[in-house]
Amino acid sequence: MRRLVGIICALICCHTAHADVKLFENNRWQGPIVLPESADVEEWYAGQNLADWCESVTGRRPEIIEESTNKKTPEIGVFVGRTRAAKLAKITPPLAEGDTAVRSIESGRVYLLGNNPTATRIAVGRFCEQHLGITFAFPGLKGADWAPLKEIPLPGPDTFQPKFLWRNIGDFYTGSSQDWCRLVGYGQSPQFGHTFYQAFSKQHWDADPTILTNQGNGPITPSGNELDPNPNLTHPRAAKIGAEYTLHFLEKNPTEFCAPLGVNDTTDFDRSSKSEGWYRERPVRTDYLIQYLNKVAQEKWQPADGSSHAIGTLAYLHTQHAPTIRANADIFPFVCADRIGYANRDFAVADAENLIAWKKSGVKRLGVYDYWHGSSQCVPRINFTAQSLSIKTASEIGVTAWTAEMGPLWAFDAPKAWLGAKLLIDPSADADELLTKWFKSAYGSGDESMRKAYRIIESAWSRDAIDGGAHQWIRHFVDEDGTRVLHDDEVETITQCLAETERALAKATPSTRTTNQRWRAEQFRQTWELVLSFREVVLARNQIAKTPEDTLRALESLVQKEAKFKTLQEAFNLSWSTTSRAVQWLEFVPTDPRAAWLEMITKNSDLQSSAQKVVKNDTAGLSTLIDFYIQHKGLAATLSAPKDFDAFNRDWNVKLAGNQFSEIDYHQGLINIKNDSGTLSWRTSVKPREIINLAIELGAKSDVQLGLKFNDGKKALKRFVKYGEQSKSVTMLSPKGATEVEFEIVFKDNINLTSIQASRLDPNATP
Repeated sequence: MRRLVGIICALICCHTAHADVKLFENNRWQGPIVLPESADVEEWYAGQNLADWCESVTGRRPEIIEESTNKKTPEIGVFVGRTRAAKLAKITPPLAEGDTAVRSIESGRVYLLGNNPTATRIAVGRFCEQHLGITFAFPGLKGADWAPLKEIPLPGPDTFQPKFLWRNIGDFYTGSSQDWCRLVGYGQSPQFGHTFYQAFSKQHWDADPTILTNQGNGPITPSGNELDPNPNLTHPRAAKIGAEYTLHFLEKNPTEFCAPLGVNDTTDFDRSSKSEGWYRERPVRTDYLIQYLNKVAQEKWQPADGSSHAIGTLAYLHTQHAPTIRANADIFPFVCADRIGYANRDFAVADAENLIAWKKSGVKRLGVYDYWHGSSQCVPRINFTAQSLSIKTASEIGVTAWTAEMGPLWAFDAPKAWLGAKLLIDPSADADELLTKWFKSAYGSGDESMRKAYRIIESAWSRDAIDGGAHQWIRHFVDEDGTRVLHDDEVETITQCLAETERALAKATPSTRTTNQRWRAEQFRQTWELVLSFREVVLARNQIAKTPEDTLRALESLVQKEAKFKTLQEAFNLSWSTTSRAVQWLEFVPTDPRAAWLEMITKNSDLQSSAQKVVKNDTAGLSTLIDFYIQHKGLAATLSAPKDFDAFNRDWNVKLAGNQFSEIDYHQGLINIKNDSGTLSWRTSVKPREIINLAIELGAKSDVQLGLKFNDGKKALKRFVKYGEQSKSVTMLSPKGATEVEFEIVFKDNINLTSIQASRLDPNATP
């Protein structure tokens, strides 16, 4: 009894001795930041991040030291990572897969420790958020919001054990964005991806070509990238090849949980892969994939060190639908879908049912892959309601991993990424309350008008999701049609909201805080100006001019608007691409009316000189080429399509997504395909500096793109245009070193091709 009383008294005395301990007071830090003697690079970054933000909040930078057996361990300080002191104090984060972390207080020492070095960085972020009062609204110093502190007491304890064990966003290449992700709670994703092209390499082809893809015309030579057709997974050696690849990967990367073994980024499969049905308007080949991965899992693929791993794979396009056969528990699938579509009830129900079926298939772990794209869209792409619903739904189903492509324009995408981080940690959190906090931190007194602007954007994308139907897939991706998501009145209201925010911030009392809030509003303004300018470009491309004179004015307007946007785009990328992804909207699939317009202008010979002046200023388009092409009507080598499908297929390569589901009519026009999507392509040799043109006519409206791809043996140069009332052809100058050109006609759902002409012109030939 006396011993128990003594222990209690000792504990009380110990607590009393440190009850008034401050980490920071009297304008100085009372102890250092302590790192392990041999700190991991992530632990080193964690310590530097912590010191940076401590200095921002207090104006004084704490000392950073490394533990040493020759130095006394500080009694007061913040111990980051796998320090010897943490080990002696028996500080351990919860045992679990993915990321966990703990903040523990022992006397005057604060321990921040994760179950992996990345999780330690998350622990630092939580300390900054919860104890230093920082809201990391945007990446970078100006992106954070805080109030200066004169004293910092010891914090309370914290345990980080998120509902989604793995949470990751990617597709950006800057350190400040990576730091921000760790600070708000994102970790690293298990390894998965388009890797069949790596597992089934050129060496396997050389040894046995039948291992690789055969679509009916013999095995296809691999090119060594993720766009290669998928291999023959029924080959007797296929499973052993996959097992050897996964084992080698895990032995080379012992800290990785997953070995990536997934379909390539294509819908091309070996002819041994028969469609198992239809899902989201695509053939299903999931059982084909799972049968193969089950065989891989039965081979020797786990390392000999006794560690346990999983096989990360992609449920993507043709393998998105859940299997109808039992899947090995070690298969870790990531189900791909653009879940902004949760604004469409039918889409949300279908995705949830599919995730439930995957969960019941036998896999132990299930992940989702989403598309939170920013720079690949030419308008802000936001739907907080759909985002929240998709995360909460996945959590209820039992999904434990979430990863999303991002490519952010931070001016637009920061609240989306921040909200995602918080909901993936705790899906039960109130999204509206979280957003209220973010907008207040980000825009201060201008928060309400900016929140209104985002509600308008969300409403527009909800409308678009309803229009997209139950089977939609990444709508308006690298496509100028994204400009039509927002209506004219919505664009005007958003512009007014931004002006209201700027007026409110201009009246705010000057401080570091309001300066940073104005910086964020200015970033939004510059990015919004890009949206408005590109909108003008798209409207100019779609002008309808009926006389040569009107057409010349339309061309002049288009050239001016594209040049203006190009200047804005270059300035934006120079200013903001250190954090955001670079904008390349002029490379999106366009409507290009130049050929039709120049044809109209040449009907009036008096306009030739004026047209030439416009052409000389056309730095963003192809008017110079097309003008030359139109003036040279004597084209060398032309190819017209045969009059029936079989003959067409002999001359052109016809790839259909479904084939057995298609309705092919050989008697209407040249080729009429219903209920299918596909590509018609034809290759031929080419000389450098030749002008190449592909022109078609359609008998019925359909979604068609025309493309030219040039190869020089190393890389491809390509251009696609949208077929429409004004764009019925695509023209390019063959680049230096090009030896081959491929003509492509890409269509969705159907095509009724009535005429086709592929042409080439040697600029040195006599017209």
